[in-house]
Amino acid sequence: MNQYSVSFAVGYQQQYDMNLDQVGVVNLNAGIGQAYSLVNDMDIYAMLEAGGAAGRGETFGYLEPKAGIIIREIWNMKSHFEWKIGLNYFNQSERTQQIQWQQAKYFGTRHALVGSWNWVWNSRQESQGGFVGYRYYF
Repeated sequence: MNQYSVSFAVGYQQQYDMNLDQVGVVNLNAGIGQAYSLVNDMDIYAMLEAGGAAGRGETFGYLEPKAGIIIREIWNMKSHFEWKIGLNYFNQSERTQQIQWQQAKYFGTRHALVGSWNWVWNSRQESQGGFVGYRYYF
């Protein structure tokens, strides 16, 4: 089944600069995308987001195409894989690519154990990192 989706966000978030340092920016973005259900527990999606941000004394517009897959698994778990390209962060011609994997094990509706791995790169360098934590949903 095909589903269309839109996104809209206003807030403060981290974006990568040319050196792959995370810099806080005030952000406004919107996007449009499409999701397709391959089977009952597996969806793929593609989305194009465009936005404007201000940080480090600069104001800039950017594009962020992304694609991913979501797998709802047994024992109340979920895997999420995403590939994202950041174009024009901080008015730089450098293209930043990111692959992220996240695994979550839910305990009821309010608790989850989460693990993630993130790989970010551009033509100059790359960075990898992981996270394991607990989430409480209000």
